[in-house]
Amino acid sequence: MDIINALDAKNQFGHLLDTAQAHPVQINKHGRPIAYIISTAEYKRLQHLQKSFLKQAILKANQEEAEDDCYQKELAYWDNTLRDGIKD
Repeated sequence: MDIINALDAKNQFGHLLDTAQAHPVQINKHGRPIAYIISTAEYKRLQHLQKSFLKQAILKANQEEAEDDCYQKELAYWDNTLRDGIKD
């Protein structure tokens, strides 16, 4: 990964954009990282990964909840309560 200071990034912005198409570029200010420039393709790939991980986490949580006896009892209680309320 290339590292460039903020002033150089400002002065060479076109080159910075071209470089970011090949790999991420770290921008430093006063010797500390403040930003990363990445390509649109890399950004979309990261978004897709984030959505995939989130979906997997939700599915796992739902599966763990479904296997939890207390959760199943609570569902049954509310199911019965709703059914009894509908009959009235």
